[in-house]
Amino acid sequence: MMTVTEKTTVYIVCPPHHATGGIESLHQLAHKLNKQGIRALIYYQPAIAATEILPQYLAYTPQIATNIEDEDWNILIIPEVYIDYSLDSLKKIRKIIWWLSTDNYLQKQKRRNIPSLQRIRERGFYNLIQSAYSKAFLAKNNIEANGYLSGYINPAFFAARKAVNKQDAIMYNPKKGFEFTSRLMAAAPQFNWVPLVNMTPAQIQAAFSTNKLYLDFGNHPGRDRFPREAAAMYCCIVTGKRGTAAFPEDLPIADEYKFDDDTATTEAIIEKLEQCLNEYDYRINDFTFFRESVEQEEQRMESDIKKIFKTSVPVV
Repeated sequence: MMTVTEKTTVYIVCPPHHATGGIESLHQLAHKLNKQGIRALIYYQPAIAATEILPQYLAYTPQIATNIEDEDWNILIIPEVYIDYSLDSLKKIRKIIWWLSTDNYLQKQKRRNIPSLQRIRERGFYNLIQSAYSKAFLAKNNIEANGYLSGYINPAFFAARKAVNKQDAIMYNPKKGFEFTSRLMAAAPQFNWVPLVNMTPAQIQAAFSTNKLYLDFGNHPGRDRFPREAAAMYCCIVTGKRGTAAFPEDLPIADEYKFDDDTATTEAIIEKLEQCLNEYDYRINDFTFFRESVEQEEQRMESDIKKIFKTSVPVV
């Protein structure tokens, strides 16, 4: 647990100008901490003006920090993409690494000289994980996961849900796993393939609302947003088994809807896609548990925050 007092400020380091599930989680954390009476500020790196905050994050009423007060009563939360040697210059502030994606850390490690996992162990960071996948990665490297914390699907997705006649279409993200997905598309041109690209949140929501199936053979470096949004909008889901998709705690769908893209045949995957489209009214029941778990994510985040931060500040 991290003790907080009325003097505590929690600084949350965050990239600007990008819209991802991880960045939204950072804004959600600041929002929920403030709602619980713990002062939390977003520290954008590089710095931006308040007018540059992306519109979809304004609902979380972010407050910006322009500097970090290095005091032992304060807390700094660092997503893994910002692990850097410069952290050693902050001597007093307590530091939390939030492992939203272990893959991001490993990719950054390949590109530039950043602190090793051994150095992270030596520095005694408090480590939060967002997935069982991240927990397994830390355990493999003898780093203790001190707590679990994950974001939640934007409530607008639930508010806009309505009964519609869904189309026989397969949605996919061309930015993730497209090399494999393109092979399926070539083998099954009879399907209506819908790329989720260059869309606003409202357009993505509309796509999930009106189509039956979401396909994802990406790397799943964290608890990705699209599968959870698809579940919330009553879509069937077919995935690979990379990253978090391999862990039922992270992607709780039946194993028959997950395929190892190194060993599975194209024919077997296409057969499953056909079943989801042709037997949608039956198959969608297989995703009830995942949908209900997504619906409970916001409440779980609030509960997990209370487990991580020990406070005498009155809860609002």
